[in-house]
Amino acid sequence: MSDVVVLDHASMEFGGARVLEDVTFTIEPGDFVGIIGPNGSGKTTLLRLILGLLAPSAGSIRVFGVAPTAFRDWRRIGYVPQRTSFDAALPVRVDEVVTTGLVASRRWFGSGSSGRDVVSDALGLVGMTERAGDRVGALSAGQQQRVLIARALVSNPELLILDEPTGGIDPETQSSFYALLHHLNRERGVTLVLVSHDIGVVAREVTKLACLNRRVIFCGRPQDYFTNDPLTALYGTTVRVVGHEPPCAHA
Repeated sequence: MSDVVVLDHASMEFGGARVLEDVTFTIEPGDFVGIIGPNGSGKTTLLRLILGLLAPSAGSIRVFGVAPTAFRDWRRIGYVPQRTSFDAALPVRVDEVVTTGLVASRRWFGSGSSGRDVVSDALGLVGMTERAGDRVGALSAGQQQRVLIARALVSNPELLILDEPTGGIDPETQSSFYALLHHLNRERGVTLVLVSHDIGVVAREVTKLACLNRRVIFCGRPQDYFTNDPLTALYGTTVRVVGHEPPCAHA
C-alpha cells in the first residue's frame, strides 16, 4: 500500500517571507499523526498545502501519489477546520450540514434514499442520530464539532485532517471526542492528521508526532521526543516536562 502523504523538501513563501522551509516527512496508511508547534510555526499553511489550497514554493508534496493541485478524488479526504461557530438562529438542520459533505462524492448522485442512508450512517458513527433534524445552531460546541466530523466522514474518507478540533470544548467532551478518533483509526483504518496546541493530549493520543517551527524539528514516536531540550528547541524558550499520575488535583 502506497504512502498517504509525502512531503519532500517542501517550502512556502509569502511576499518573500519563508513560512515553511525544507519540510520532509511521510504519513503512512493507518498513522495517527499529531502536528504541534508555536503560533506562526506554519501548521495551518502545511495543511493548506496538503489540501491543495496552496502550491509549495519549492520541493514537492504527494497525496495518494498525486500532487495536491492535480488531485481530483476528494472523497478520499475529509477535513475538519478549526471550530466553526454557528449562529443560533441559523435555520439549517444537522442532517443538511452533513449532506454537504457528499458534494465531492459520487454517492451524492445516487438515489435519494442512498444519500439519506450514508448521512444517517455518518451521524450514527458520531452519536448524533437523534439530533439529525435539530437546528445546528442550537447544539453545544461539542455537538457541533461532531456534526462537522460527520460531514467529513460521510464520503467514507481514507484520510481525515483535523485543524485544532477541540478549541472551546470542555474536557469531558474532549475525552469522548478522542475516543471517537481512536475508533476511526483503529477499527475503521482511517489515517488521521491532527493539528493541536495541546502537547499533553498529543503525547497520549497519537502514534506519530511532527514538531514544526517553520522546519520539522522532529518526526517520530511521541515518547522519543517529550524531553526538556527538544521542547525548548521547538518553542524557543525554556520548557520543562513535569509528569504526574492521574488523578491530579488542581486548585
